Amino acid sequence: MNRMAKSSEHARRGFRLILEKRKHNFDDLFDALAEKGFFNPEENPAPEKVDDEGHFRVPYWDALDYLVAVAKKSGEDNNSDLGEKVMNVVRDVSQTRDEDGSLRDNYYTYHRFATILRLVPLSVVSEEDLDLIPNWLQGRFERGLVGHELGQGVFLRMLSDEQPENWRKAYRILYHCTTVRWIDTPGFSGSREEPITLIEDHWLKGMISAGATVLGEKVGRDACDLFVERLCEIFDPERRGVPSWILRPAIEENSQNRSWRAAENRFVEGLRDTLLGWLDHDQANAHDFIQKMLCANSKVVQRIGVYMVNQGWDRLNDLCPSVLAPTFFNFECLHETYGLLKKHFKDFAEYKEQTILVIRQLLPVPGCDDANRYLISRQRDWLSAVSGQGYEPADSWYSELNSDASLGPVSEHPDFNSYHELAMGPGSTPYQADELVAFANAGNIVEKLNGFRQPDTWRGPTIQALIHALESAVGSRPEVFLPLLPKFLSADWPYQYGIINGFKLFWAASTVNQRINWDMAWEHLIGFFESVIAAPEFWSETMPKDQGPMYLLTPNKDWIPTVIADFLGAGTQNDAKAYPTSLLPRGWALIKILLEHATPVDTVADDPMTQALNTEKGRVIGVLYNHALRVCRVRDSEIDSHDEAWREMQPIFDAELAKCKNGNYEFSTLTASFAINIEYLAPHWLRARIAEIFPVKYRNNFLCALEGLAYAQMTPWMYTQLKDCDVLTVALHAELKVRHARENILHWMALAYLWGNETLDSSQFAYLFESKQIQDLREISRFFWSVRGQNLTKEQTDRILTFWDRCIDLTHDGNEPASEFLSSLGLLSCYLGGIGEREERLLLVVAPFVYVDYNADFFVEELDRLADGNPGKVSKVLLELLKTYNPVLDFQDHFKSIIRKFTQAGLFNDARTVADKLRRIPGIEDLWNEIDVSASRSNS
Repeated sequence: MNRMAKSSEHARRGFRLILEKRKHNFDDLFDALAEKGFFNPEENPAPEKVDDEGHFRVPYWDALDYLVAVAKKSGEDNNSDLGEKVMNVVRDVSQTRDEDGSLRDNYYTYHRFATILRLVPLSVVSEEDLDLIPNWLQGRFERGLVGHELGQGVFLRMLSDEQPENWRKAYRILYHCTTVRWIDTPGFSGSREEPITLIEDHWLKGMISAGATVLGEKVGRDACDLFVERLCEIFDPERRGVPSWILRPAIEENSQNRSWRAAENRFVEGLRDTLLGWLDHDQANAHDFIQKMLCANSKVVQRIGVYMVNQGWDRLNDLCPSVLAPTFFNFECLHETYGLLKKHFKDFAEYKEQTILVIRQLLPVPGCDDANRYLISRQRDWLSAVSGQGYEPADSWYSELNSDASLGPVSEHPDFNSYHELAMGPGSTPYQADELVAFANAGNIVEKLNGFRQPDTWRGPTIQALIHALESAVGSRPEVFLPLLPKFLSADWPYQYGIINGFKLFWAASTVNQRINWDMAWEHLIGFFESVIAAPEFWSETMPKDQGPMYLLTPNKDWIPTVIADFLGAGTQNDAKAYPTSLLPRGWALIKILLEHATPVDTVADDPMTQALNTEKGRVIGVLYNHALRVCRVRDSEIDSHDEAWREMQPIFDAELAKCKNGNYEFSTLTASFAINIEYLAPHWLRARIAEIFPVKYRNNFLCALEGLAYAQMTPWMYTQLKDCDVLTVALHAELKVRHARENILHWMALAYLWGNETLDSSQFAYLFESKQIQDLREISRFFWSVRGQNLTKEQTDRILTFWDRCIDLTHDGNEPASEFLSSLGLLSCYLGGIGEREERLLLVVAPFVYVDYNADFFVEELDRLADGNPGKVSKVLLELLKTYNPVLDFQDHFKSIIRKFTQAGLFNDARTVADKLRRIPGIEDLWNEIDVSASRSNS
């Protein structure tokens, strides 16, 4: 115990040894430990600030595991004396305040105290002890651990106990956990106060779900009074400014209830379910309570009362007259009163006439336009609840009102003041896929499709859904639809799109020989494409400007060129699954038609590549390149040369490139992205036109090309072309819209440097160093780190270290060092094979900064590796690191490994110094014995 008092690490180790070595009588030491002050409140550690950004570390109190073990033993042995000792510690610590009057905010401690409540004999836990719970739940760092332990532990244990005094204690826990706090919450119309409970909602929901029925049986009145009190507070209309049905539309579980209304939902559910349990256990007293609820000032309490009459009709039907008052036929109680009428009006007997009378006597809503008509509509809504239940006056009046066409249809949800639904997808289809197959077999499918008219209702069947059904039908029976392609020339545009996309989806999902002869199918498909887009009238017809929101995502004529382009592209990308080579000339002719009519964008988006991939012109250009590549591969396989094939296609590329002067931005972007492919297609053409592909004179085209180049694979040949034409130099000075485009350029420079095609004195690197482009240099250093797993030559690793050295020189100009940059340079320690004079200097400069961006663990791992041959120098670097880095964990035990290597090398003082700095890390204190033993052996 004397040794345990030396430090928290000694105390932690001591408590662990007590529990491990004295498994059966560890509690015998409780008094002695208490006398030594190990359980004093000041031993409970306070949160520690770890940086200037507001981050804190919450230490774990070494005595907690021991206290929990003693509490468990006291409960198992039903030893009240021992349990009382533990509870005294809980009381003292929970009530002690610091000099500023605040409680120590240690959620670990309070979580374990909540655990202790569950473990000790319940007789030693008083209601006053439970009044400590608010102290445990008001921490600023974490409340979930305490909430979980209370809700799933001591609360349920006390509630299930046989002693009534423990039921009262369970109620006391619930009282504290449901305490309401009001917080300012930003909203559209300014901030507003919103209620939250002291315990996190997830755990409160679990408490109520598991315990409400039992609460009703054992402490029904008290629990219901508590929930009524909470409901009156948070549903107060003066404070909230809205009626109760806005906050909780339905008392029962209902899709209209708002899940984010946590406190509102919990208290409604709590009173509702507790009442049900109470009614089952003590009908007379519950009956009287519900009767009073119907007369309450709180509307939400009244609504729960009506709900209870509905649910417990066989025992509460005598309360029906109380509900049949005008106050329950207003907007507030609509849902619950309607539900009662709908379910039990047939059982009302003598109250039926009174019900109809109340509906007749409803008053118009003041200030409402056409108030009388609205009143009649409301009366009809109420009558919809009672009609058809055997009462003729209600049925005849309802029929009379329904015959009034001016009222419109009856609401689908007359029991709600407002009803919200969310629908996703295209909606329903008038014909299912199997029906469309049947129409295709009958030969009248085009007539059926063209004959459908989409209704102007959001729930009605839609053209979009019908197209999806058509696509599915094609996928299920392509052999039926293939011969019908000529018939679809008379189909409306959406269905022309649908059958093309249906075959396209089937092609993507199938193997080349699956179910249909694809060579024959492509002959039919390309013939269909030619018939559709070769007709001049196809391009001359225009789409209506605005067809309304119901048609927003419905395919139209403008979708057809793109789906044809995409299909042609899919048919050329993969040589193992491509359309017949005999059809390539016809495919090329179609691409030229598509290219001729495709309209390019006239402005450049923030992300030119995304723009190019999602415009009609960009999609056609992508197909253009894929087709050219396919043709050249085929020609290479036939005659081992594709020069002639390229010459035949080159005029199209020249023509498009000529348009890249403040326009045709998709071509600029995609051409650069296909750079490695063009190197295969026509390297001479590419070399001769680099300046046109990257036209510095036309800034937007130049920037688009750079953005596209970010998606290209780089080769030494391509890098040389870009460098010789000064593209890279200009690019480094350009402000690119997408950061990763610049990052890729930097990566290529780094690659070229490793290949030996660049030096640190080249114009590109010189610019970065001379203008101190710290972010760019940091990106290059991280790239070097990312290739650490590849087989680099010694020359290449030397180049990386030279780069590191040059970057260090950049930080020696007296300016504030760039912490993130120096931290990233520390990652390059993975390339060090040993520590000489230069390497030691590099490590010492970056060591104080590697904690930035969480790079310290990687750096320490490398120091552990280097300590095998350089323990003394690693010690200097490690101590420099620990001046700024305060670790709380030993990742993969590298610190322990380094300390042991210091000890093995006889660097006992270094080992002790490092161990002392790291003493808060679990397990480090155990190394002190090893260091002392090794030092003693060395001295002897």
